[in-house]
Amino acid sequence: MTTLIPEEIFPRSNRTIVRHETYGGTGSNQVEIIRSIKANFDNGALISAFTFAVHADPKDSSEKEQLAFLIEYSDGHIELFDKHSMSINRKPRESEILSMVRNLIQMGFGERLFYCTKRLPTKVFEQSPLLTSTVIKSKEVKALLHDWHEFTSINNEGHKTLPKEAYKFKEWDKLTRLAQTSVNEVSVMGLDDFVGGLTSSSEVVAGYLGRSFKKWIFTSITGRHASMMFCDERTVKKAYSAIVGQYKMKAYGDFIKEQVFDSKSQQLISANQTMLITEFDEHHQKWLFDRIHSS
Repeated sequence: MTTLIPEEIFPRSNRTIVRHETYGGTGSNQVEIIRSIKANFDNGALISAFTFAVHADPKDSSEKEQLAFLIEYSDGHIELFDKHSMSINRKPRESEILSMVRNLIQMGFGERLFYCTKRLPTKVFEQSPLLTSTVIKSKEVKALLHDWHEFTSINNEGHKTLPKEAYKFKEWDKLTRLAQTSVNEVSVMGLDDFVGGLTSSSEVVAGYLGRSFKKWIFTSITGRHASMMFCDERTVKKAYSAIVGQYKMKAYGDFIKEQVFDSKSQQLISANQTMLITEFDEHHQKWLFDRIHSS
């Protein structure tokens, strides 16, 4: 019988392990998990590894194929989410897991997502947080997005591999591509530095920050790096004159969350929310800037 030694399994850990007890279903729990990750991110602790694990009770149990998550951070602490009811065994639940994965990719952690290739008995998750985490980490893991289809088979009773079409395979494949191209670094700049970094081929995305109509956001993306600038009513006229009509323009078709102003995680998420970006037409010109012309 192999004896597991936590110090060998977690050589860079500071042995601080927090076990979160979340309640409710997959949707509410994934929101809580992302909220915790964003708070750590904004305090300087980045994810070094996010591991999905599956625990399953014996046949005919009411608790089957539940997901657990082991999150290791760059500052050495660990978070364990295993006291909840989460799965991907139904389409709505799969959509909520995909939403969580999308948020992690948008924060730049797509290449740090893994899954445990072994189904673990539920009794493992009845042990201390340190022992549970050590067992998960001691098992073979694979990159989640590279082998997402194999990961789904571990969630199925009997370890069955269903056809890709049984899942939202187009969404999984889209996220796999997004992880390879998503913005993973954001620089917040003042007006002069932002404009000074633009070139003739630059494209600037303009939008409202929050719903107060008193702050604007401008974003320019080059490769996997984004530059951001925030303007208030005092500075937006100068920004408008320096940017609009001078460079290619796009627009955020909806409001960007106000916490982007001081949240590094929200800055990355906002830069990667390409589904919000639309053409900068007459409607958006008027919607975004009509007030500054009439004031």
